[in-house]
Amino acid sequence: MICIGIDNGKSGAIAIIDIDVPEITGTNKNAYKVVDMPLIGKEYDIGSIYRILRVYEDEANVCLESAQVMPGQGACSGFTIGKNYGIIQGVLTAVGMPYEIITPKKWQKEFGISSDIELPKVTKEMTDDQKKECNKERARLKAERKKEIKSKSVLIAQRLFPGINFTTPRGALKDGWSDAILMAEYCRRQYGTKK
Repeated sequence: MICIGIDNGKSGAIAIIDIDVPEITGTNKNAYKVVDMPLIGKEYDIGSIYRILRVYEDEANVCLESAQVMPGQGACSGFTIGKNYGIIQGVLTAVGMPYEIITPKKWQKEFGISSDIELPKVTKEMTDDQKKECNKERARLKAERKKEIKSKSVLIAQRLFPGINFTTPRGALKDGWSDAILMAEYCRRQYGTKK
């Protein structure tokens, strides 16, 4: 059986774990692989995504991360997120693969990924200037929290799958890869040999 994790973000990836390979370990590269989300320019390459997934159509369970538009993102960004999310669901449906939509918090909880950064609360007692400053601080801390969670995700993925390089040649983190492989591992833990 195959377990697939799909991170459909802008730096998304598709991760595949073959649980029928003996000794699924982070160093047994026959048991897993991760690929960047195929693109043509900045658009998802639907044909390539279909060809990647079709190979596993009769033997896979898939965990697809739910798409979410964050406050402050523009209309174009929100449209692109929704479009890409729909493309992935359409391809999965066309291939005939069962899939579960999971929130980031759900799969992150499985691996103990969270942030200790607490956000200040805006209260009625605050003046307009205080509310404005509080909201600025909240935005700054949200970005910091997101960065912390991404770093923890990569760290845990590196520990579980040391055979995968989670950095680009320039040293940037491939957080799409770490998220996808951790979702595939979440899928393996949840579904084992169930189909």
